[in-house]
Amino acid sequence: MKLKRILSSFIIGSALLRTAVGGIILEKGCSKEGSDECSVDDGYNIISYCIDTSDGKIYGNLSDSKCLVSWFRSLSVNNDYIILMDSNRVFSVVLKKDMDHQDIEYLTKGEWNKLIYMICGDTLSTCERQKTQIIDMYGYSYEISSTDENDNRKLGIELLNDCGAESERFICSDINFNDIVNYCIADNNIYGMKYYDGGCKLTNKDLVNGYNLVVKTVDSFDIVEESDLDIKTDELLDKLFILKCDKQGNCSRGTGVITDSTHTSYEINEYEVKNKEIKIDLPDCSVVVVGDKTVVSSENPCSGTETIEKYCISGLGIYGVFNKNGDNCKLLTLEENTDNYIRFKDSNEFTIISDISSEEIEKKDDNILYKLFVMNCDGGGCTRVKRKFTDSVGLYYEISATKETENKKLKISIANNCDGKEFSGSEKTCTDSTNSNKDITNYCIHSNNLIYGFEDGASTGGCKVMTEGLSKTGDNLVRIINYKEFEILDGSGNSLNIKEDKLLYRLFIIRNNQGSWERGTAEIIDSTHVTYKIANDETKNEKVVLQINVNCNGKTIENNEVVCTDAANSDKNITHYCIHSDKVIYGFEDGATTCGCKVTDKVFENNKKNIVEIIGNNQFKIIENIEDEKAIEDKDDYILKKLFIVCCDGGGNCSRGTAKITDSIGYTYDIKTDETENEKMIVKIESSCNSINIDYSENCNSESIITNYYISGGFILGYNKNNNNVENKGFKITEYHKFDRVEASDLKIEEGNLLYRIFIVNCVVQDCERTGGEITDSTGFSFNIDAVDETKNSKIKIDSSSSSSDRKKFKFLNFSHSMNGDVL
Repeated sequence: MKLKRILSSFIIGSALLRTAVGGIILEKGCSKEGSDECSVDDGYNIISYCIDTSDGKIYGNLSDSKCLVSWFRSLSVNNDYIILMDSNRVFSVVLKKDMDHQDIEYLTKGEWNKLIYMICGDTLSTCERQKTQIIDMYGYSYEISSTDENDNRKLGIELLNDCGAESERFICSDINFNDIVNYCIADNNIYGMKYYDGGCKLTNKDLVNGYNLVVKTVDSFDIVEESDLDIKTDELLDKLFILKCDKQGNCSRGTGVITDSTHTSYEINEYEVKNKEIKIDLPDCSVVVVGDKTVVSSENPCSGTETIEKYCISGLGIYGVFNKNGDNCKLLTLEENTDNYIRFKDSNEFTIISDISSEEIEKKDDNILYKLFVMNCDGGGCTRVKRKFTDSVGLYYEISATKETENKKLKISIANNCDGKEFSGSEKTCTDSTNSNKDITNYCIHSNNLIYGFEDGASTGGCKVMTEGLSKTGDNLVRIINYKEFEILDGSGNSLNIKEDKLLYRLFIIRNNQGSWERGTAEIIDSTHVTYKIANDETKNEKVVLQINVNCNGKTIENNEVVCTDAANSDKNITHYCIHSDKVIYGFEDGATTCGCKVTDKVFENNKKNIVEIIGNNQFKIIENIEDEKAIEDKDDYILKKLFIVCCDGGGNCSRGTAKITDSIGYTYDIKTDETENEKMIVKIESSCNSINIDYSENCNSESIITNYYISGGFILGYNKNNNNVENKGFKITEYHKFDRVEASDLKIEEGNLLYRIFIVNCVVQDCERTGGEITDSTGFSFNIDAVDETKNSKIKIDSSSSSSDRKKFKFLNFSHSMNGDVL
């Protein structure tokens, strides 16, 4: 703080006049005479500056003499300095080590272009400007340019990846931030390190592998969720940054766009001082004035490095203006005679979404709801418009015509009566052509048991959204076809395929409770045997998935817990589960931490993928040998969506896992960590392998995740079509999905349970394709092999007239699925 007081006495507040474009000129050696300090008048007449190589002082060159500008100290050999240009006639020369951890904002009055860094070697003639960084007393880093002080910039909080010895890190109950000399990351936390007595943990919780949004508060670094923030009200914009951490705890700065609780989007840059709000305002470029210039749209495409300050539109182009001269670049070219759904990824990257209905708008890791706007280009220009649409999961959205912050997810609000509404008695359906321009936003149930729709705020002009009346007895399961048409569904939903038909967020329940209509809740099971919870708000409907914690931390497990099916537990409603260290799953009632009971009556085996069947919410069964015990899709005992895997290692640590299993019929199934996604496996061989990087040297292994196959060069290769993080790569299938080339005459198909594990590939040289045909095994039985789906293979009568030579033109493949070398 002493340096701050000394330097502050020299700050006189006059504007610093630049003597040359490109920064201050500092000549080595002074050729003019003069040694007096520069006067105020001298300050306005300085042409350039020089370093006297005899005494290390800095002078200002006047037209016929020089005057002294350097105060506090002179330059000396083998040292490095920060030169603070307080004004044209006063330069404060400070050792760089003394400038670190000072209040840079105060010393420069926020004008970072007052700083120059110089390093001197063995002689003063070697002193030269170089680039460096200094860290102020608050942990902020400043970059000082080697050529032009106008390019100096404040970066942000400096975070080192080394905190020294573990013994020096501890939690501080009280900390003076003036004592901190730097910040660092260790043990998945941010520490403030002091000169002499170690550091203090400053984070409110551990950093996680992946994305962390961090806000710098007065005395801590808080890891936060963007949806919890009100960035503008709480003045957080220049205090936010992103840390991306790997599994080893190494963290680095990241960038991205976040959306806070006010639905406002902000671009988070590598350094928090560069963070900015993204606001899409699109006037015509011809009316945009920057400085004293009207913007003239450029056809130069944006490179992605520009700092876009504002936007405008001209013709079919959206342009970004990036400096005070009105310079701009083209961000996007719109399509004519259509609606353009546009998302912004950051301030200088806009993309057109060609099919908005194929997008999931509110993905957990990429929510784009408040990053969308729509431009309609009708041949006479482009206009921002309001639009409604359904996304890929069936949710309805409305995109605002004015502000992306006003975009919203739509949900059905139904009044239990139509009091205050006027009816003519001749209302038509809302889908009738006479109602095509109506924007239906709210609904009510009429005394005739029909639901009517009205425009916002309207009490007249209603229309029918359904033609069939609601039943006053029992639950009415209603499907939203669109916002103008509802449909009452027959039955309890067991005829629906909710996932396939994207119905999850289009279903609601209406029931009559003693003469009053109300929304209801229920669980329904669809035709795929998956259970769904229907909520009062259809946007909160959800699939029921078993949640099992990998440990029972926070739960009290006694030694005498009995199975949940015991009579003593008959009244318990088990809702959540955990795997105890004794390798048994325990069940608990909602919110309970005690009084659990055993859901599995056997212990899981180590070094094995244990197959478990859900009998009910209070009983799970471990299946010892699925190939002998179960037909997974038995019509009277369909258990495909009731199976899950518990993997236990050699130390008895257990967690949910995945596996490929074969049942007693011979069908193969993919059992996943979400049991509702379990599926029968079919070998899908693609007709081409475009865009796939084939690597013939690599083989699949137990860790390979194979979803699709194709044939190339006489090999069957597999790849993961869902792997978007790395380039798809094809591998020869030899282990994890192991295909064996065989002769039918060597097989005992029924005895080996192989019927549904055989398919045929017909090759001419190396030109191969999957095909169907008839084969006969070593027992003399004949089988029809399907050309597309091996699960449709079937046994047929032996045809004694068929030629064995016809059959031998095929190559027969029998496939098995290996888990760590053990075939299931």
